[in-house]
Amino acid sequence: MKTDNVSGIGARVAMSLLQTVQTSSSCSGTSSSIVEIAVKPFPTSLRHILCNIGRNIGVDLLSSTIRAHFFGRLSLSSDSSSDVNSITKHHNPSSGVFMPMIQRIGSSNVKKEAPSSDEKPHLEIPMRLSAAAIILCAIITQPCVDFKTTNKALSDTLPIALSLLDDVQTIHQAAGALLLISAIESASKLEQIPSFVGQFSPIVTSSLSDSIQMCGREAPTLLTMICLAQSKWMNYCGVYSNEPDAFTPHTQVHEMVCKAAATILVAIGKQVHVSGRDGNDERITGVLVAGINPLLAQLAHLPNARSIEIARVGLATILPLISWSGMSLEVRSAQVSALASLVSLMNGAYPIMPKHGKKIMTEVFLLLDRSDKDALYLNNNKGSFDDKVSTDTTSKVAMYTASVTLAICGKNAEDILHHVESTQSSKDQLIKRCKEIRALSQDLLNDH
Repeated sequence: MKTDNVSGIGARVAMSLLQTVQTSSSCSGTSSSIVEIAVKPFPTSLRHILCNIGRNIGVDLLSSTIRAHFFGRLSLSSDSSSDVNSITKHHNPSSGVFMPMIQRIGSSNVKKEAPSSDEKPHLEIPMRLSAAAIILCAIITQPCVDFKTTNKALSDTLPIALSLLDDVQTIHQAAGALLLISAIESASKLEQIPSFVGQFSPIVTSSLSDSIQMCGREAPTLLTMICLAQSKWMNYCGVYSNEPDAFTPHTQVHEMVCKAAATILVAIGKQVHVSGRDGNDERITGVLVAGINPLLAQLAHLPNARSIEIARVGLATILPLISWSGMSLEVRSAQVSALASLVSLMNGAYPIMPKHGKKIMTEVFLLLDRSDKDALYLNNNKGSFDDKVSTDTTSKVAMYTASVTLAICGKNAEDILHHVESTQSSKDQLIKRCKEIRALSQDLLNDH
């Protein structure tokens, strides 16, 4: 292959090839004239090209071919290229339109090929992984595909996702999580529950939990992806748990969510203290935003205050996060995320929160005071725009959290405000904050 010695030649050649495949697949088995195909504009984005190819040859056929390729069960015969020609010339149109070079699984032109070593096929040939992730994420989420076809594509996608989640390499686990997220988003748009849910539900739940525990500390973005997949899966299970044909009863879903939230809280709790952070601020924030917060929010909407079961471990993890000092974006992100977690935890475990009111209000008020002092320092020393915005955001979220704390925890939280007013009466800003917390808390109570 000739190159033009310009960076990116591989990507451009690949896109050109895909556009050629798109054109060929639109012509195959149709009566459209060459002129009509030539003048019809094709999209240039990778996702749209892959979606077009999927529609033209059949999403179910493409997904089953990708699955076979990923697991090393698909290869063309080693005979000459005449075999390829025979595929395109002698296929039966009634069996469905398919792209040249692709044959249905089980065809005489396709043979099973055992891997040449003990390695998994996608480890021997990494392109198997990237091809599966890119193509499947594009085709299974496209609209206007009937349930039967989408159901088949999802059933082909899940074994690949689970295989990757079970891998030892974090990047592969994240790719599996990405495939699972796409599958869940696709399933959420269907009027029926796809068959993969009942077939793989217990395995998905355990695989996600195991992947989170195995994920390396040096990969915060990848861990965030896995946590996001888990929270989306738990939410999907919860949405359909009350349906007559639910694959998992709502009581079991509640237990799953509690266990998942507690597991992550314990793991993160070991790293939130200053001595254990070790540069993991970004990792902790990612887990909070993508993993813990959605689970706590889901628990907060369940009956019988299910968050009570994890209230103590939740506070033990969240309150030290709120007490972090510093003005970096990483610290501010962790503080804001922790405040959001605290609000959900208090809402979900409201019956026992009054006994924790003093320590909660103390930590939140101290953060509010530090934010006010940091804002004053930044204004006087011409701090950066990002630092000013993040500090202001932290202050506003802390104010809201303090008002929620007062509304839920009552007298014990109020005692902290009285203590501030009686011991710091000369500090106008602190007195002002106490009044603002009471006013906002009353507004919240009136709204409910």
